[in-house]
Amino acid sequence: MLYSAIYTPDAYSKSWVQKNSSYWSKGVIGKTPEAFNLKKNDSSSNETTPPEGAKSENSDSVAEAAGWGPYTIEDLKQQVDQNDDGEFIMDVISIFYTGGDDEVQQVVKGLPVETIGQAMPETMRNEDGNRIRVFRLMMNCCIADARPISIPVEFSGSVPSYKEMGWYKISGVMDYENWDEFTIPVLKATKMIPTAEPAESAFGQRQ
Repeated sequence: MLYSAIYTPDAYSKSWVQKNSSYWSKGVIGKTPEAFNLKKNDSSSNETTPPEGAKSENSDSVAEAAGWGPYTIEDLKQQVDQNDDGEFIMDVISIFYTGGDDEVQQVVKGLPVETIGQAMPETMRNEDGNRIRVFRLMMNCCIADARPISIPVEFSGSVPSYKEMGWYKISGVMDYENWDEFTIPVLKATKMIPTAEPAESAFGQRQ
């Protein structure tokens, strides 16, 4: 870890982020990391899979009673805090991973959300010039494998003045778009204000 810190002097700089942003046109690949999974249960685990032969006329009600039911707004409220304006306070990485779960998207789409991240220009699918990118860093095991995870942020008019790599608190409404075979979360921004760098900024831990 010390070696990585010493021999990567431009780590997490603007140039480093740009070099590691080539996959930003892609959505979720593989399983959502547990730390950023909004579901209280993992539907792929044995505990949340109905036992063989359990299907019947009332299987839906049985499944819901056992915790196998659909994800709901009440589940989200148990997982995620809301600010004084009723906006769900979600970190960028958790928002990104909602793109890999249709059930969660059905709940989150259209909801007011507040997030914090670093801002960069949007270089993909930005024909109207009214989008930026906001990202956080995620680390799986060590500093050397940290990577920036981002979502597009769209404004109804022109993009307000901002500082690249600056930290911003952004409020808006969640939406989703299909980019080839991927579902991409897009935050339709209503407000963006400068903010202090979070204490746990380096690796995108949930706030």
